Amino acid sequence: MRKLYFGTTNLAILAVLAMTFSAGYGASIPKHDHALFGTPPDTAIYCGVKASQQMAVPYTLYVSATAIGSGVPFQIIRKDGTPISIPSVNAGTTYSNSYSLGRVLDQDDVVKIMPVGNIQSMMVSVATGGAAEDPFDETQDHLADGSPAPAQSDNFCVTEPSEPGSASAPALSPRRFSLSGTASSVPSAQSPTMFTDQASTQSLNQSIYCGAVRKVWAWQKAEVFGVRFYVWWYQERPYPYTLTVEAQAATNGGKFGITFRDGDSMGFEVPGGTHRYTHALGGVPRVDDVVKITAERDITSLTARVVVPPLSGFYVWPTDPFPRDPFDERPEGGQAQSNNFCVKTGDVGSTSAAAYFPSP
Repeated sequence: MRKLYFGTTNLAILAVLAMTFSAGYGASIPKHDHALFGTPPDTAIYCGVKASQQMAVPYTLYVSATAIGSGVPFQIIRKDGTPISIPSVNAGTTYSNSYSLGRVLDQDDVVKIMPVGNIQSMMVSVATGGAAEDPFDETQDHLADGSPAPAQSDNFCVTEPSEPGSASAPALSPRRFSLSGTASSVPSAQSPTMFTDQASTQSLNQSIYCGAVRKVWAWQKAEVFGVRFYVWWYQERPYPYTLTVEAQAATNGGKFGITFRDGDSMGFEVPGGTHRYTHALGGVPRVDDVVKITAERDITSLTARVVVPPLSGFYVWPTDPFPRDPFDERPEGGQAQSNNFCVKTGDVGSTSAAAYFPSP
């Protein structure tokens, strides 16, 4: 529920000035984005960050893909055409890893992730700095009504050919991301820690909900009987977070799924034993600010852990850039909290969490 605050024109001007100052000199919040790959017509996912002052901007790439057949499930191709080494996996399993990229201009500032043979599904995400901009030109794509898609600055992953920005992606590479040279490995990335939380379940009947948000000001000018005034209130916006799911499957393997608020989902086929899957989320409003993790088949234990990256810089009131959990613990009789980033079915906060995912 939004809270309304009423004030005179002078007070509104002071608030706007404070927000303007904080926007220019405020805290730096990392940026995250993700893309999903399914069945045709999807052909590839492009991810990257726009160069700044002729220098590549670092980012972390997370990839998970479920293979239909045995072998290498996907390829990651740099702009110069060199691939990143990906190991072979067994049929029906999900391979997942992270890569530290954006080190060399015109080499790995943009990469193309494409399937090898047939894959059932793929999820790709990017984590980068707060000042980063995406390298794609969304206006080259068109909306359903034929008009150009609006330009964006934080669209770091795009699925070809369905998402705006994908039309411009191949031209970013002089080789148009054609393979050349031999494969090389890239070290896995480590996420910095500021806030952490986790939830676990051993039941197929329980879901885990995770997410992070922050508060921003919204305002609107109004006029009643010739008197002008401003109405302003707090709104929730996503706060970037890294989600790691640790799943333990039976000997013959199992499956869990991540569901987004817009109804999209990604299934993870887990081979026997315990395996971890990590992605950068919290970059798309009303999509991945909150996610639902559910054991779907033969999962004996499921743990979801959220890591919220540190905030750098400073801020000026009335902005509030600090992360907080999106759940309301009071319906279950609990006290309101701000760092309850993961809850499972039955926990305090789970009633409000389930409301993010209404039944169809």
